[in-house]
Amino acid sequence: MHPSLTSPLNFTELSPQEAPGNPYSLCWCMSGKKWKFCHKVRELEVGIHEKEYQRLVRKNYNQGNCLHPNAGPEECSAPAINSHTIQMNGGISTISENQHVYTFKLVDAMNTSVYTPKNIGVRKASTFLGFCTTHDSALFKCIETPPITVGPVTAFYMSYRAISYEYHGKLRASAATPFMLLQDRGKPFKEQAWLQNFVHISIQGYKSGLRIHKQLKEEYDQAHLAADHNKFNYYAIEFEAPSPIVACGAFCPEFDVNNKPLQVMGRGKHDFQIIAFNLLNINDRSYAVFGWMDDPYGVARDYIESIKSHPESSLADLLFKISFQNFENTYMSPTWWNGLKKDHQQAICALFRTGIGATPKTAKSLHTPIPLWTENVVRRFP
Repeated sequence: MHPSLTSPLNFTELSPQEAPGNPYSLCWCMSGKKWKFCHKVRELEVGIHEKEYQRLVRKNYNQGNCLHPNAGPEECSAPAINSHTIQMNGGISTISENQHVYTFKLVDAMNTSVYTPKNIGVRKASTFLGFCTTHDSALFKCIETPPITVGPVTAFYMSYRAISYEYHGKLRASAATPFMLLQDRGKPFKEQAWLQNFVHISIQGYKSGLRIHKQLKEEYDQAHLAADHNKFNYYAIEFEAPSPIVACGAFCPEFDVNNKPLQVMGRGKHDFQIIAFNLLNINDRSYAVFGWMDDPYGVARDYIESIKSHPESSLADLLFKISFQNFENTYMSPTWWNGLKKDHQQAICALFRTGIGATPKTAKSLHTPIPLWTENVVRRFP
């Protein structure tokens, strides 16, 4: 059993004060400034426009350095490029139409039951500034150059890239918190208090997530450098036909697909288990590939066992729902999305929103009666 299941919460909350007795005391928002020069006049300040906020966030995300363990001026060919997390061969290209695919973004997911996917060019889809040209080509050659097969080596590098992508995302999210703190300008005190507390908790989550992903990224780095994959595990499922969606990412499962608790993020300061996931098309068939490093608590083992025990007739549907529930880095065939009935589109949007705000992420939403995809399983391996 993972120790976080019985550990206390390790996140602290702020204690907002609308008018502290001493105006020269440190502000309740923990900015390090005195209240008189911080939140005393915050309601009178000019608010930041949403478009300007999004511009700052995008500018922050579109930064990065080569994440190769040997990265440096003498090793890297140039600054980091837009590396694809989902390969063009056997990935984005198999679902694109007129060189475009559909995807969702969290900023669009808040206020409507069905929202319009973004239409994005294949050259920009699934990219992040994670590696220079030299290291991107060398590291992921086995999953970018046909013929591509799914096995222990390719599964390792699929997972390695997913972990690198998530680590980059945690780095950029941590760097974006100063922009988040600007959003309470011009707001009444209650909104200031709510937003500052939300950001305060988020910062703690980002720090924890960054620590966990950095540690895991270093494990993958060492395994790559030593060409030793003994601590790496994978489980793959092959389906008879190509999938209309592809996905890549990594997540910390807090429950298995039957809702059995596995670990609780935010409780204790333990090592949490992360599972990488890829859904892709190769040679007119589709593959779901899970990858993880050994862990002493068997979190990934228990999660994968729940996948293995799931009825085969609805396994394809389950994997679609896992993709939409856990990954923003999911891409769809435009024809497939446009051909869905409204209730199917609503079900997908509801899955995508789980874990946002007051909507909890549980296994219950993975078992909705609306099937998203039905396909025959060819084999499971290893």
